[in-house]
Amino acid sequence: MSASPEYPMASPQYPIDRKDVMALATVAAFLVSIAAVVGVWRSASAAKDNRISQLLSQRECVGCDLENVHLRNASLQDVNLEYANLRGADLQGASLVDASLAGVVLDQANLTQANLQQAHLNNALLSRTLLDRANLSGVELRSTYLGDASLIRANLTDSYLEEAVFSRADLSYATLTGVQMLGANLAEANLSHTDLTNADLRRAYLGDAHMPYVRLNNANLTRANLSRANLSQADLRGAKLVGADVVRADLSGADLQYTNLQRTNLARANLSQANFRNTDLRGANLQRANLSQARLEGANLTDANLTDANLADAYLCNTTMPDGQIEHRSCAEDIASQGTPPDLLPASAIASPTTPASVE
Repeated sequence: MSASPEYPMASPQYPIDRKDVMALATVAAFLVSIAAVVGVWRSASAAKDNRISQLLSQRECVGCDLENVHLRNASLQDVNLEYANLRGADLQGASLVDASLAGVVLDQANLTQANLQQAHLNNALLSRTLLDRANLSGVELRSTYLGDASLIRANLTDSYLEEAVFSRADLSYATLTGVQMLGANLAEANLSHTDLTNADLRRAYLGDAHMPYVRLNNANLTRANLSRANLSQADLRGAKLVGADVVRADLSGADLQYTNLQRTNLARANLSQANFRNTDLRGANLQRANLSQARLEGANLTDANLTDANLADAYLCNTTMPDGQIEHRSCAEDIASQGTPPDLLPASAIASPTTPASVE
């Protein structure tokens, strides 16, 4: 028998070299990593769902991580979320009445139209948080950070905001009547048309704040800093600014009747057309202030510093000047142009709200 012919073994047409093996290993490792990430995400998502269930059922989730959670219009009254992480959370329209939120992180969260009445948010973080039209009446925000937050038309009536930081926050058209803001920081804040009637702003910082048409009736701004603030057309009737720093502020057209401005620093301030009737300006610094066309009837300027002040066309009638002399120069002009002002008439000549004045 003839021997079978031997054929050489055929080598693969495309041999797999070491580089291909490494590439395949890299792809495999990448796919394993993706699977691991997906597994971790699913685990984290399940854990977050469990925490949400715990919050809704037990009304408590102290220190929980609930970042970016969606709880729009949720009923969360009386919940305890102290020191929880709610960064970026959607809580629009949620009810958090009487909630315990001390130390909570709510940076960039959305709380538009949420109800936080009587909630406790001391030492919390609310940077860039949306609180437009939210109800924050009676809330505690002591030492809380609200830098760059938006509180347009929010209601903060009778809230406790001592040492809180509202730097660059937008509080336009908000209601802050009767708030306690001792030592609060409102640097560069927008307080346009804001109502701060009866507010306690002692030692508060309002430097460079935008405050046209703000209402500060009977507010206490003792030793507050309002340097360079825009208070044009503001209503400060009956307010107290003893020892306050109002250097270079714009108070043009503001109403300061019966305001206490003792020892207030108004150097270089724009006070043109402002109303200082019956205002106490004893010892005030008005150096280089613009008082053109200001109304100073009945004002007391005893010991005030008027060096280089602009008093062009200012109304001085029954005005006590720095040397104690009474100035009447504008009385005749005022009576001739407008009639005798009610505060200069004898009591017998002023009609009561219910009884018309007698006609001779």
